[in-house]
Amino acid sequence: TDGGLLIRGQREHVGEVGDGAGDFSTVESPRQRDPRLLFDGRFIAKISGLLKRLVVIDAEHADVHRRIEDQASVFRSEEARPRVPHVQEGLKAMEVGSGNARRHAIQKTVVLGTICAYPKFTPVPFREEDLWNGYPEETNAPYGIAKKVMLVQCQAYREQYGMNAIFLLPVNLYGPGDNFDLHNSHVLPALIRRFHDAKMRGDQRVTAWGTGTPRREFLHVFDLADAIVLLLELYDDESIINVGCGVDVTIKELCETVMAVSGYGGRLEFDSNKADGAPRKLLDVSKINALGWRPKIPLRPGIEQVYAWFSENANSLRLTS
Repeated sequence: TDGGLLIRGQREHVGEVGDGAGDFSTVESPRQRDPRLLFDGRFIAKISGLLKRLVVIDAEHADVHRRIEDQASVFRSEEARPRVPHVQEGLKAMEVGSGNARRHAIQKTVVLGTICAYPKFTPVPFREEDLWNGYPEETNAPYGIAKKVMLVQCQAYREQYGMNAIFLLPVNLYGPGDNFDLHNSHVLPALIRRFHDAKMRGDQRVTAWGTGTPRREFLHVFDLADAIVLLLELYDDESIINVGCGVDVTIKELCETVMAVSGYGGRLEFDSNKADGAPRKLLDVSKINALGWRPKIPLRPGIEQVYAWFSENANSLRLTS
């Protein structure tokens, strides 16, 4: 084959996109396209916003796609939620994905890491060169270290086989098709679900965990897609690159924004007996900004879009309480 593209990661699935076909002999330059046209199935056959699985982009090798999906499926199962499989299955997935990328002349591999890979006491904002300067926050360590192992594997494949693999570290992602399950979703989709349900039930209050003071950074999946396209064309270095907006908000501010967007009229309370987690997580995005990329979707409009999507689709989603 003339080559293709491999995108892999473990972040939560944002939804099926494309028709499963990809034609790399006729595709135009990605930066000549609107990044949201990624979802038409021609340039990228499948791209998940909050990627939590491996996606091979090469129409002529459907068996590769199947085998990678088989290895990555563990990340989508309840059995995979304990910590141990993160490392074990991450290594397996990397071996399957990287091996197939090399054997089938895949021209470029994109691996999505996680902000959880940074050390617990990393100075804010998190700079790429600080990744190895300590141990991750304990509750996130198995996941974060698994991602760092994947980075080392990428670099080893580059050195030994000349495989062009780039490693991206995105912040907290959100978007249409996110996981809104209250048992295993991330903070923003969980808040959208909770405020929506409280409004529909007429609840008098919504209680959020912690004090509301920790600060977090959020990136819309469409902006991540745009960043991936740019980095596919412009970035070939083995060193990691952060992908974020460079702006954070407190959890209290986030709750208030979701509350306003949802139209919930009750009270917002905080349970300070619950853990806050790290006080602040914010990426230094000067490296990707220097390549000409900046996000286009501010947080409030992004939440409005996702809430509208959730409201329209809530009845058809499989949601647990």
